Amino acid sequence: MKIYDEFPDKIEYKGKIYSLNLAWCDVLKSIDVFDQDEISEEIKTKVALDNLVIGKHPVDPYLLDALFKLIFPQEKDDGEPVIDFEQDSALIFAAFWQTYHVNLHESTMHWRDFTELLKGIPKDTRLGEVIALRQMEIPEPTKYNARERAELIKAKAKVAIKGRRNKEKALLGIYRMLEARAKAGD
Repeated sequence: MKIYDEFPDKIEYKGKIYSLNLAWCDVLKSIDVFDQDEISEEIKTKVALDNLVIGKHPVDPYLLDALFKLIFPQEKDDGEPVIDFEQDSALIFAAFWQTYHVNLHESTMHWRDFTELLKGIPKDTRLGEVIALRQMEIPEPTKYNARERAELIKAKAKVAIKGRRNKEKALLGIYRMLEARAKAGD
């Protein structure tokens, strides 16, 4: 995507056009609902669509799938995630404040703006340090680096992502629902 490309604020689905609400917090709320095991897939789909679509819309997992494909274009898999929106929330808030003087609690910035600014967070923020530490390779053991390796392993364990709460989990929930509907002949 080029910097001057506009991010779509509408989606066409089954011949109808739906206006979208892609505020960063609403996108994250739509992902987080899929972490709620006690809620049915249909309710998760409804909540996510209610967060993302302005006005009346069908409660259709295929619409949500199309929305998630729009919001999260296919990117190459770079391995393990280096950020978790829940676990790192305080660090993300602090990094946005430190770097951009943006109070995320008062911001409804667009998802695209949020993700692009997040990608540009400098390494001199605590979030940048944590991400760098998560990405750091542990050196091969030698007779001279036992202490360095032990300290690095301990430091990496302190900042390790504890769970996989991210877009892949949300997308997996949608795909399971679509698969179940396809098997049922829906």
